[in-house]
Amino acid sequence: MGSLRRSTRMSWRMRCESPGSATCSNVEWVVFYNDVIVGEYTADLVAEDQIILELKVAGALSDAHVPQYRDYPRATGKPLCLLINFGRPQVEIRRITAQA
Repeated sequence: MGSLRRSTRMSWRMRCESPGSATCSNVEWVVFYNDVIVGEYTADLVAEDQIILELKVAGALSDAHVPQYRDYPRATGKPLCLLINFGRPQVEIRRITAQA
């Protein structure tokens, strides 16, 4: 699955980073807790400097994925994370915000 995920990410990157698009790939953030660095996070893609796009190639998305991806808007201050799964015949998209 790793090579399929890389191919999918590269295809999206090429499409999103075409002229006129405001999408960046592999955007990195330092994550703080109580003013202490606790880690780093690298997003697959960030659109319009507002929406985190996380690309997956999995058999299915489950509710178990949500807590991890809910932390991304919290850690970055971005309002929205779209979890996009290409592992099924029809693309699955989950809209995730920082709110529980």
